[in-house]
Amino acid sequence: MEIKMTAREAYKRFWTQAFVLNQRARRKEFWVPFIIHMTIAAAGLLLAVLISPRYPDALLFNLQLISDTVLVIPFFSVLFRRLQDLNITGWTALPVFIFTALFNATEFMTLDDTADGAVVFCYAIVSILFFIVLAFDGTEGPNKYGHDPKEVIDELNPRQ
Repeated sequence: MEIKMTAREAYKRFWTQAFVLNQRARRKEFWVPFIIHMTIAAAGLLLAVLISPRYPDALLFNLQLISDTVLVIPFFSVLFRRLQDLNITGWTALPVFIFTALFNATEFMTLDDTADGAVVFCYAIVSILFFIVLAFDGTEGPNKYGHDPKEVIDELNPRQ
């Protein structure tokens, strides 16, 4: 039997399970917070341009810094658990976070157009491939990382 999860529950789990790495996360647990935070980021961008049309970069930098600092641990955790739901080691998320940090750091470097284009191209390809993988349904039934988060577990009569 499958457990239904609302968007509110998925978003709540994003925050309450921020330090949990030993379980699995459904697609909804990853994508609902991702979409919510991308919407907030787009609204912040619009707000920064409206508030400070001449110099939105400084305001955007501060908003992004605050946002990234607050969200790095919960997003790493949910990504870690989402990968485990796909029966992939969660530590695969670490190189992605490092690559993202390096990509963000290039914003403050002076690169020629060729190098800048190569960095953007590589980041785009890796991001697209990673998000395609995250869109797949998780492993049905238990895997080596835990029980299927879509199943109801009868704790009195567990499956053998």
